[in-house]
Amino acid sequence: MQGCNEKYLWKKYPRNTWLVPILWEWNGIVCQRRVKPLDKTVTRRKLEYTRLQVIKQVPELEVYNCDLHNRENWGTYNNKIVLLDYGISPDVANMYKA
Repeated sequence: MQGCNEKYLWKKYPRNTWLVPILWEWNGIVCQRRVKPLDKTVTRRKLEYTRLQVIKQVPELEVYNCDLHNRENWGTYNNKIVLLDYGISPDVANMYKA
């Protein structure tokens, strides 16, 4: 379900450079462009600024318990910080851990 929602948001904001491009989605499985992990030199303050900019441009992501603060949900694409994923709660985020 979350993959379908992500595809919807990414398609709604196709020119938004804060979202890593989605290549395809099928039955909730999302395939995105490969990105580099978020550089360890990116400060918490920079990530918070980026998070606020994303919410400003994609207001649907201003969700209570959304885990946009999680560094693992971010990466770099074309030398810019991009959002890879968003979760609704720690329970949802934990579903994806091995």
